[in-house]
Amino acid sequence: MDNLQPQPQSPPPSLPVQTIESVVTDTVEKSGKNPEEKLEAIKKVVVQNKLDLELKTHGDLSLIREATEKALAKDENEGMPYLGDVIDNLAHRKQAEQEMSNLPGLKDVLNGVEKVEDLRSLDAETLIKLEDHYEGILLYAFTDIAGDKEKLDFKSWSVMYKEPKPGTKLQVDFRGNSAGEGRIGAADLLSPSVRGITVYENADPNNARKSLRRIGLKGRNQPGNGFFDANGYMAVHSGDTMEISGVDASLQGPLNEESYKRYSESPEAQNDKKFLDELYIKNPNAQRRKQMSTEEIDALMGDIEARGTAKKVLEAVQTEAKEKLENPKDESRNCGQIAGGIYRRAGVSQRQIFRDTNYDGLDCGDHHATPEQMDRIESGDWLWYNNKNPGWKGLHSAIFLRWINKETGEAEMASGYVGRGIRIHTANLKEKPVTRIVKPV
Repeated sequence: MDNLQPQPQSPPPSLPVQTIESVVTDTVEKSGKNPEEKLEAIKKVVVQNKLDLELKTHGDLSLIREATEKALAKDENEGMPYLGDVIDNLAHRKQAEQEMSNLPGLKDVLNGVEKVEDLRSLDAETLIKLEDHYEGILLYAFTDIAGDKEKLDFKSWSVMYKEPKPGTKLQVDFRGNSAGEGRIGAADLLSPSVRGITVYENADPNNARKSLRRIGLKGRNQPGNGFFDANGYMAVHSGDTMEISGVDASLQGPLNEESYKRYSESPEAQNDKKFLDELYIKNPNAQRRKQMSTEEIDALMGDIEARGTAKKVLEAVQTEAKEKLENPKDESRNCGQIAGGIYRRAGVSQRQIFRDTNYDGLDCGDHHATPEQMDRIESGDWLWYNNKNPGWKGLHSAIFLRWINKETGEAEMASGYVGRGIRIHTANLKEKPVTRIVKPV
């Protein structure tokens, strides 16, 4: 479909104000194609108060005229909905501009924000407000759709956002914006019509999470919104790849408080609640949102029984995780350096009880801990496991916090990567076998 979005132009002062209806009517009458019949068909797909909308720029006037001409040239079942979409999009943009002008201080914040790279200076609350009023801007800004130096156009919508296709892969890049890294999620970046995704952590095809359900229309940094699998909320970070796996076009359309209200009252919202209730019963440790709050971190650590050096390690994890929330910054250390830093912070030494890193290519094959050695893993241990990551010959390093389900191998871990710092997450230590175990002493 043609790009439905207007390119903003500055109108001359003498441009007469016209309504959408007057421009459409004039264009239909000049076409000579049964004006009354055609106008009646148009009004069936356009709400009257949108026809009353005033057009004050040459660009908007030309857009409606050209869209009407294209609609008249097509079959009515295709042409009229096309024109309706153009008018809906224009009305939504003008509504967003009006609402934006009423947001205290937001226009001042945007002074000097001209290129994609300028967004790194904005806080998470401002970014979420921008998405509310310029839907699609976060996908445009924080994935590989656009480059750092590309100019931002807050009045245009990305075709990729409006018409997502299953199989499309997008790499996430928060461009050094630590607030976005900590709070913006896949459900903020992607259109509500995208109902399923697969996330490849660090773009690693062997480290994938496939969503079971999308909750809500947008993330908005609210617990219970976003994409979820059996381990809970699926976070995305810089370097991750998102692959679209499910699309429901019926959920596309301008977002406003009314659309959020309709969704909250729909059967779909009731099914969302049921899904989460069942998920948290099956997995009480399932992640609720992108990053845990300080209270949630404290509660998690308070639930883990540990003594002596192990307790010191967990206290170091707790302190560093909370510091990352309070003062987010880019992390230059790799996973092993982050875990080693935790041990140094705790003031403990290392005692290696198992090591076998003779990998067969990227896969460790039979070179991994036995069931008896796995039984010796305790809170505070420093583990290496076979992540099958081509960048690190399969090795990943993390601090073991506790078993979620020892029988299936699901564990709660604390680790990090270059660029994102420490985070608490889950890992299946049967699917990703342990190749080294170190205990704190």
